[in-house]
Amino acid sequence: EAEERHGRFFAGLGSDDAIEALHTRGGAGRLPALVVELDNLVAACRRAAARSDGATAVATLRAAWEVLERQGPFALGAALGDQVLGLHGLDPSQRTAACLVRAVAARRLGRSAEAEPWIEEALTLSRDGGDASGEALALAQLGLLRQTQGRADESRAHLEAALALQRAAGHRRLVAGLCGNLANHCVFQGRLDE
Repeated sequence: EAEERHGRFFAGLGSDDAIEALHTRGGAGRLPALVVELDNLVAACRRAAARSDGATAVATLRAAWEVLERQGPFALGAALGDQVLGLHGLDPSQRTAACLVRAVAARRLGRSAEAEPWIEEALTLSRDGGDASGEALALAQLGLLRQTQGRADESRAHLEAALALQRAAGHRRLVAGLCGNLANHCVFQGRLDE
C-alpha cells in the first residue's frame, strides 16, 4: 500500500501538466526539484512495472526521462523503457509515450537502428488512435533520426509534417522546437536563407 501511494505521488510529476510546467516560466526552478527526486522516480517506475500498474509506470518513466535526457545516464532510461514496454495492457497513448522515451534513449546512446522500431510503433499507435500530438512527437523523432542517418529529404519531410500538426494544435513550445530543428536542418544543407 505504501509503495502504491509512493507511486501515485511520483506519477503526478509525469503528468502532461507537470511535464509542460518544466518548460514554462519558472520551469528552470522546478527542474532541480525533479532532479533531486530521480531515485524516487526510478523506484516508483520499477515498482509500478513489477505490479503491472501501467499508468503509474508510464508517468514515472516520463518524469524520470525529463531528468535523464538532460544529464544521463541514457542507459537507465532505456532499461526503464524496456521494463515499462514489457507490461501488458498499456493503452495506446501510454505505449506511445513509453515507445518515444525508449526511442530517444536509444538515439542518445547512438543506437539508431534500435531507435527506429520504437519510433515506428509510436507513429502507428498514434495514427491508429487519432492522437495528433503523439503522431507529431513521433514524426519529429523520426525526422531527427533520419537526419543522423544522412537522409536529408526524409528528415525534412517528417519535421515539416510534425510542425504542421503542432501548429494546428497550437502547441507553441513544440512549434518553437521544431522550427529550431528545421533551422538546423537548413544550416546542415547550406540553405542559410531559409
